[in-house]
Amino acid sequence: MTPSIRILDNRGWQITFPNDWTVSVIIGKGAYCHNKNNEELDYTNSKPSPNAEIAAWYGEGNDHRSWYVFDSGDTVEGYQNPLDILDFMNMIANRKYTPDADGTHDVLLERNEERKTNPHYLYQFKEILSDDQS
Repeated sequence: MTPSIRILDNRGWQITFPNDWTVSVIIGKGAYCHNKNNEELDYTNSKPSPNAEIAAWYGEGNDHRSWYVFDSGDTVEGYQNPLDILDFMNMIANRKYTPDADGTHDVLLERNEERKTNPHYLYQFKEILSDDQS
């Protein structure tokens, strides 16, 4: 996959990193965010929200084995604030993905503990984007 950024029906966006992982951020009606039950919205629009629903997958994302699985066991995580979203994007942008020995993909992955102790972690996301632009 080519790194890219896509808008999703005015409800959110997706970004695909050079490692073929994609992060989705949704703030519209029905998403696990402040706007979830907002009667003024439909499924084609949104308004600003203090939090969002996030998800990530490797490759095309049509096979559930390729989705990132959160500690809760779910493939989406709701009510994430902007700093949580940035932290998640950094972790996904730096993720290595390898098929299991039997050819299946196991993404029941723990969050990267290094991000909590490495003071340079937040800058890694910027470096990945900078490398592509040079």
